[in-house]
Amino acid sequence: MSNQLESNLSQALSIRLKMQVSLSQLPIVEEWMDIHLTRWLESVPLPPELPMGHLAHFNVTIAADLSQLRWAAYGNPTGFIPKMTEYLAACKMSPADVQLLDELGNRLEPRSVGSWIDVSRGEMTTKMTTGWHFCDEHPFAGFESLFGDHEARQKLVAWSRDAGVDRVCRFAQSIGEKVSSEVEFTIPGVAIDDQLSRVSSAFDALSGAPLPEYAIAALSSAVSPGFAVTARIEQGTITRVSVLSPGLGNDVIAQLCGDAGIEFDRTVVKLQAALGADGADRVEYIHTRIPGAIGQHVAIHVIPTDADSSAAGEIMN
Repeated sequence: MSNQLESNLSQALSIRLKMQVSLSQLPIVEEWMDIHLTRWLESVPLPPELPMGHLAHFNVTIAADLSQLRWAAYGNPTGFIPKMTEYLAACKMSPADVQLLDELGNRLEPRSVGSWIDVSRGEMTTKMTTGWHFCDEHPFAGFESLFGDHEARQKLVAWSRDAGVDRVCRFAQSIGEKVSSEVEFTIPGVAIDDQLSRVSSAFDALSGAPLPEYAIAALSSAVSPGFAVTARIEQGTITRVSVLSPGLGNDVIAQLCGDAGIEFDRTVVKLQAALGADGADRVEYIHTRIPGAIGQHVAIHVIPTDADSSAAGEIMN
């Protein structure tokens, strides 16, 4: 094994260990979930299983109030697809979902694919969801046909046309009884104000609620442009709209949560350190439109690394 491959393997194992250790500080993760999270983690290829020079990229998403956790990974299809296929089959992926993945993959030939697993707290119980995603840019036109002739498609097409937004940087699909699709749009524009104008138009057109002024103020403090908008579709209807902002400081996140009436649990800060991150990579302001559960949420996206951190030890105490 070459020195570089050995170094990459050591880095990958360190990141996975940090992700597993961090679970102890998340009350939402129940004991029975460990086996499912471990199975997912084992489905992500290690450096020796990937083409030379390629790595698996991880993203950890934590709700500000600790009500949700999502692990996601993506990378080179040659290394990811074999183990991902086995994992999804073990999760009882339906033949229709398999056909959709195959057809979309053959049509778009994505350069970056992967899977994800989600733990979220509902009104009565905590549930787990899993699925797959493509994580490179494609024209939105390549996904339009997936949504049939439903309200969601009509709204997305109209907003995309009017706002001049035509690039999708991530497409995700869940598997199981209640299937959902999520489309993440790259927002064009060289200035933060220009991008936020398009983001605001997305909330007006897709969520049925304007982007609040306090959210615009918080997002305006981003260090650089680089915003994205996501829309989740279930049964032909848009049930969730969000904006993803380049990393904001924890003080700004706490203020945003306070303005939105959402708890900002300080464990989030410790989790960032425990995962080897200096702070949030991206922050997501979310508006849900599910009947009986319309509301606002904030999530913090963290890129785990193998960096040492003295704060990481605090999470174990």
